[in-house]
Amino acid sequence: MSEQKKRGWIIPVVILALIVAGFVAGWFVLRAWPLRFHRELDQFFGAGNWESVSEETKRSMMFDEHLAVRGIGYSDSVDGRFHEWNIAFTNREGETELWTISDHTLKINNHDHWFPLDPERYTARQALGQELMELAFDMAGEQAQEDILGDILTDGERACLDVEISFRGGWPNGDLYTELLNEPWFNIQELDAEKFLQSDLYDFYVDVFAYDYRVDDLSEMEQEHLYRSLGDIEQALRAAFGDYVDYDIYLGEGYSAEYTGSKG
Repeated sequence: MSEQKKRGWIIPVVILALIVAGFVAGWFVLRAWPLRFHRELDQFFGAGNWESVSEETKRSMMFDEHLAVRGIGYSDSVDGRFHEWNIAFTNREGETELWTISDHTLKINNHDHWFPLDPERYTARQALGQELMELAFDMAGEQAQEDILGDILTDGERACLDVEISFRGGWPNGDLYTELLNEPWFNIQELDAEKFLQSDLYDFYVDVFAYDYRVDDLSEMEQEHLYRSLGDIEQALRAAFGDYVDYDIYLGEGYSAEYTGSKG
């Protein structure tokens, strides 16, 4: 076989191999969020400030997948698979934290809204935005609990509370998450409760919730102090957020409050 003929069949094989490799690499990148959304994660955590340290595939009972085995005519529905990625990053205090992002919400949403043009169907980027929003809610709530409630409640009393950002009006559509990812303050260095309350993207508010079973473990004196602190907590929140204040507080049966400021 002449050298020219050899080149004639080698070149198409090489091209085909490159095409296959390109498809495989593309599939892997689309599947691996830390690679696919590296720019968005850089913006949120800070470039060079985060690392994907592990990945895990899990099964979910909230959506199913179709399983078919060729040759024997077997088919069935099985629990769907989703992925989790553990992201290590350095927080504002210089400490290392580990957060988990997942495509679970995306898989559930796309299963329920299977038609590609369904307006309630999330894109992968929107699902990532929701994941980061939920993490941001916790971060902003923890900071508010420490900065605002730290001088009012004891450590034991604060441990009974879950303070986070929440929203009214039901679950938003995917456009909110796209807009949130584009907000310049939506990153771990700048986001806080005030940024959410001042945002006109959605009806955000501060949710302060005491778990009854935790309160039951407090001494009688601590319980009484927690309940009596309702007014002080309200005043502190109003002083911290001014006209943008918006909160819902539950400390126990008969000890709750809700308020929205003029710009809330």
